[in-house]
Amino acid sequence: MRESKAIEAYQFTQSISCFCALEYTRAKVLRVQDKVLIAVDGQTNFEETSPNEYLTVEEAFAYIEHRLAEDHFDFSIDYHKDYGFPQQFYFDRSEMIADDEISYRFTAFEVVDRVD
Repeated sequence: MRESKAIEAYQFTQSISCFCALEYTRAKVLRVQDKVLIAVDGQTNFEETSPNEYLTVEEAFAYIEHRLAEDHFDFSIDYHKDYGFPQQFYFDRSEMIADDEISYRFTAFEVVDRVD
C-alpha cells in the first residue's frame, strides 16, 4: 500500500472481534508513520499487552500471510477499494472449537501529515 500510493503517514480505527478482554477488542485509533505505529488513541506512550493487539496496515499483510499458511477452517478478507489494504479479515481455526475466531476491521482510514 505505502509504496504504491507513496503514503508516509496514516491513521485508522482498528476494531478486533474475538472472545477476548474488552480492552483488547475496543476500537482504537492507530497512527502510523514510516510503517511504524507512533500513537494509539492519541497517546505516544503506549504498550502492547497482547500479541497482535495493534496492527499497522503493513503488519496486517504479514498477519494474513501467516494465518493463511496455518491450518484453518474458514477465513475471509475484504480489501479497501482505493488503497488496496485489507480492511476487514476473519479467521476461524477450527469448526469444532468455539471461541477461536478472530476478526479485524480497519475503518476511518485517512492519510495524515507527518509528525517530525
